[in-house]
Amino acid sequence: MAAGVCGLLAVSARAGGPTTIVLNGTARDFASSPSQAAANHVSYDNDFENAEADDKGIVALPSELNPNGTPIYNTIALGADGTPVYLGGNGTATTFAYGNATAEQQFYAWYHNDPTYNVDIPISITLTNNGSGLYTFNDPNFFPLDGLGFGDYADGHNYSFTDEFDTDFTYTGIGSETFSFSGDDDVYVYINNYLVIDLGGVHGTETQSVNLDDLGLTAGDAYSLDIFSAERHTTGSDLALQTELVLSSAAVPDSCDTGLLLAATATLLLLRSWLGKRTLVASESAA
Repeated sequence: MAAGVCGLLAVSARAGGPTTIVLNGTARDFASSPSQAAANHVSYDNDFENAEADDKGIVALPSELNPNGTPIYNTIALGADGTPVYLGGNGTATTFAYGNATAEQQFYAWYHNDPTYNVDIPISITLTNNGSGLYTFNDPNFFPLDGLGFGDYADGHNYSFTDEFDTDFTYTGIGSETFSFSGDDDVYVYINNYLVIDLGGVHGTETQSVNLDDLGLTAGDAYSLDIFSAERHTTGSDLALQTELVLSSAAVPDSCDTGLLLAATATLLLLRSWLGKRTLVASESAA
């Protein structure tokens, strides 16, 4: 996704970034039981509504994690298709083989459109600037697929889904640029195609943060930021993130963008007027 105008100018949120940032993403709904799968003529992925446990072995090897379970930076890369690579072998504490599908094949369906397993639905979240350049999104009841996909539980919520947001930003290098994510269940965040946050497993709300100054990034350069998460068990779902980064956005242009767009529009109008006059002069000369 291309960076927004303010991002291209490396404008920090602390120097007057947009009021809101909208991240567009994709959610994928999965059947929550074999009976629901049969009713919808899809395969059941039993990574959902199954075991509960912290599970840091899904997209990382033990040698690639610090003792506290955080990723060792610049070691765990996204796959060639831009999605997490399954490293759980024959299965982990919360990912499994099922029927004729291997554990890897079941995980693959989490972040790929596959009518055999899921239905994909566009979603978005809006981050709000607190006035000091800190962007936040906090939803303790994050159920973007209620009333959609394969249907809701008796409590009126649709569980058993994954979501993915792909964006980018310009690293300013001015210091104190962080990205923090809280959620249940799995959360995987990649910056510059490398894993920086790993909250794998089926668990209650957990939080992890990354300081971008520790990643060896170059000030003024643009980098990708990819977020993958999963809601794999009833009965709660929450999602929260905060950052000083000005992420690229599909929002209505803010004041920074608007000023530049107005200037560009005025330039185009002047150019059109000038070209029109040249055409008129050429026509009169030919006559």
